[in-house]
Amino acid sequence: MNFISLLFNDTTPKTISGPSHKLGKIISQDIHQIKVKIKLYNESTGTSPLYRHMYELLDKDHARQISLLQKRHNYNVAASNTAYHDQLVALKRVHANELLGFLDVMTNNYTLGQVRRVFAPTTSSDISNIDKQSTRASFSSSALSSIDDNAPYYMLDPISLDILNDPVITPSGITYEKATLIECMQKNGNKDPITKKPLTTAELAPNLAIKDVVRDFLEDAHHRELDL
Repeated sequence: MNFISLLFNDTTPKTISGPSHKLGKIISQDIHQIKVKIKLYNESTGTSPLYRHMYELLDKDHARQISLLQKRHNYNVAASNTAYHDQLVALKRVHANELLGFLDVMTNNYTLGQVRRVFAPTTSSDISNIDKQSTRASFSSSALSSIDDNAPYYMLDPISLDILNDPVITPSGITYEKATLIECMQKNGNKDPITKKPLTTAELAPNLAIKDVVRDFLEDAHHRELDL
């Protein structure tokens, strides 16, 4: 007999027990509820295309992991194969936690983005003080807001939704703004904000490819602003 705690429901969380093949179905219902909430939130707020892209990648990766698990068991998914269903339950719990992490980042950052737009710096000196090393300091506050809104999703930090300046990539393959990620890790027990997996600063690798692309994008945007 196995036990699991429901990760997501509309009432008080509770622990349930039963054979793994039945628990797997219950966790799948949990996952479905989380996905529905992600979809509804995205539709109601019109959040960044970055989140839609990240959700699609996360969903595909989850499907790939389940497919690999089935392959390792020679596609024997019968209820009698308890080893498979035990592993499937563990895997689905990881998937549910990752989706909850994604939902948490998406909802928190939508609110943060609204606040940042209201209290955005209004002078060139304010912008320069934010990041003297960044090409972003060449723009007015209105131009900065426009650039962040129009930049391709892969140039945006999933935490702040600002364009990346010092991008780093985590072992999970997600690219973040380094300072923003470290601040988030310090507040949340050194975990990846989306996958919730343990993460240390030593595991952060500079994403030089994205940094070059962002630099070229900002320089091009700066030239266009000067031509106006």
